[in-house]
Amino acid sequence: LMFSAPLPSPDDHPEMMARAHHAFELLLAALRRKAHAQGQKLSEKSIVLDAVFIWSGLHGLATLRNAAAFDALGLSGAVINETGAHLLARFGVALGG
Repeated sequence: LMFSAPLPSPDDHPEMMARAHHAFELLLAALRRKAHAQGQKLSEKSIVLDAVFIWSGLHGLATLRNAAAFDALGLSGAVINETGAHLLARFGVALGG
């Protein structure tokens, strides 16, 4: 499960790739605005790494939820339903804010 979803070929799915690129650019822009608003002088590398952190966490959660992995672990519906909000809250803590 962890490594079972290869990225579709960009040549075969250019619109999907363009949308993914656009979404990642929106995330980068939001992180730049956040840093600026908080008076932080973050390098572009740091902002990209934070974006990868968020991007991979969200995609990981989506993959686990779509594969019903949490059900296989015997987690309650209430816990499963809170995973998205909890992940977003932990991102906020990890990124200072």
